[in-house]
Amino acid sequence: MSIVKKGTSLAAAVAKDSAKPIGATAAATETLMIALDTSGSMRTEVAGARSRMHAAIAAAEGLMDASSVLSHIGVLAFHDQVAEVHDPATQRGKAREALRGFTKHEGGTVFCEALKQSLGKIVIHKWGTVKRIIFLSDGEDTGDLYDLNREVTNCKEAGVIIDTVMFGDSGPGEQTLRMMSEKTGGIFCLAKDAASLRKVFLALEAGVRGLLAKGK
Repeated sequence: MSIVKKGTSLAAAVAKDSAKPIGATAAATETLMIALDTSGSMRTEVAGARSRMHAAIAAAEGLMDASSVLSHIGVLAFHDQVAEVHDPATQRGKAREALRGFTKHEGGTVFCEALKQSLGKIVIHKWGTVKRIIFLSDGEDTGDLYDLNREVTNCKEAGVIIDTVMFGDSGPGEQTLRMMSEKTGGIFCLAKDAASLRKVFLALEAGVRGLLAKGK
């Protein structure tokens, strides 16, 4: 597992985030969208799970289990288009059930529309003082970089953090994911197998990230 924020360790990143005024009060709440790549390459076998897709679903469920009621969590499946989306007002049990069905989706890999719809669901959900997207992919965005940059800028202007996860071997997609997180004040993560991915997602829980007071 590797978690990086401008070259620092996870401990340093969390300490830095914890020192920020935002999220340092007991009133801090979170609106979160988890966007999972369901492209064909996510069917690749991976140590510790039937496939990268199954590992990603299990990691997202683990994050949900670790998150308190202060976090409202939505989920989104994407490939070359958005295949399925459930907003942060969705009951957590129903969101978990939806996640398990993400295995039925398959296609290419385009980030822009997934990011746009994730942002849209966050903006209309009048809840969190912390607004965030966790965006996972195992490959490179094949869409228009100009369009993606526009949506990243929209997230930044809306105060939405993008934490990104590269699953599998580091490749061309890493640079794009790093850009998304760095421009919005998020953390870039690299996970090579199912076990490290579970750890990555737990490390991105809002309390662990220092975004909510006293860990929850």
